[in-house]
Amino acid sequence: MGVELTTKDKLECAMYCLQNQTGCQSFSFDQQTGTCRLGYCVISWPNSTSSTVQLYQVQQPKCENTSGFQVYTSGNISACLWVSFEWKTFTEAVDDCAAMNATLISLKYAEKLEILRNNFSIYTFIGLDDLITEGTYVWHDDLTVIHSELIPQLFREGEPNNNNGEEDCVYYEPDTFALNDVICTTYSNYICEKLCFDY
Repeated sequence: MGVELTTKDKLECAMYCLQNQTGCQSFSFDQQTGTCRLGYCVISWPNSTSSTVQLYQVQQPKCENTSGFQVYTSGNISACLWVSFEWKTFTEAVDDCAAMNATLISLKYAEKLEILRNNFSIYTFIGLDDLITEGTYVWHDDLTVIHSELIPQLFREGEPNNNNGEEDCVYYEPDTFALNDVICTTYSNYICEKLCFDY
């Protein structure tokens, strides 16, 4: 998931989406850099927050046609999400999402946390962990490291703290409206996400 390439114009980007990528529902084209990014669910807002990036929908919304997935929006941020109704360990949750061609939900922007705050009152695993290198939290959707300035915006005060050296996975706590690091064998709900644009 998450194809990014350089094209000469938006038409070439659209053609790549339509001809070469099964499941491509939308794309963005950056006029300044020529970067073409493909999306796999509906874009439910008219414009990105960037003056150079244009967003386009090219097919019927896949998110709305995928069993159990639904589009949630907060401001300019949208996500195509599936919510679990049973508790599983972090690894089991990751595997369940992968079986649906999705990942655990990513919160790369503080505004995206509002989707959880406004729609869910459940503890839920997030697609973020430091299993490989302690203290280096990596997002599951594209394997990038969390920006350090996001940590105090997303995590509750004093977290992540790796309590007893055992907390490598992350979940959302509805009572604090924030993230916390937890032991990966903890049982929790989880939310899977299909790739959308989240400028």
